[in-house]
Amino acid sequence: MHKGLILENGLVSIEMVDVTLIEEQNNIWKIDTGSPHLICFKDTVSEIDVKHEGASIRNSSNYIKDGINVNFVQLSKMEFY
Repeated sequence: MHKGLILENGLVSIEMVDVTLIEEQNNIWKIDTGSPHLICFKDTVSEIDVKHEGASIRNSSNYIKDGINVNFVQLSKMEFY
């Protein structure tokens, strides 16, 4: 179970379960964070019909039985603090 708190200083604290499954094939990652996720890296996510493409993957023969959350990710230059 994931837990979240809004702290007195306004920051958000998040506690998540450990990822129990990590698989990669052709730059598509399958992970389980308590529920399964398929993470698809794309050059430009704004050009994706997320509803159609996500539903197509979710309802494919590989995932129709148990289901999977489909995430599309576009990498950009970011700094983390």
